[in-house]
Amino acid sequence: MIERGDQLQKLLRQWEVPQPGASLDSRVRTSIRRERARRAARWLPLAAGIVLAAGVAMHWLPRSAAGGGANTLETTTNATGYRPIPEGEITVVKEGKAEVGGKQ
Repeated sequence: MIERGDQLQKLLRQWEVPQPGASLDSRVRTSIRRERARRAARWLPLAAGIVLAAGVAMHWLPRSAAGGGANTLETTTNATGYRPIPEGEITVVKEGKAEVGGKQ
């Protein structure tokens, strides 16, 4: 077995590596360009989708949620002295005077 290993080592020392062909550089450059283009094409739709989703969200969210609550409205109701209108009568209020049921 040692003899065989010695023969292999002798053969490997005599072997000369062939030079690469002239087209190798152009093939490598072409392959790199294709790979870069493929990677860019893969991320472009994803980036466009994220931008579109952010734009739609900003448009459809309530202004108070998007703007930190700057446009909120809060009201209170005081029902003291409330009297319902009987039988659906109309109440007309003019310049601070109220007519309820045709009476002042």
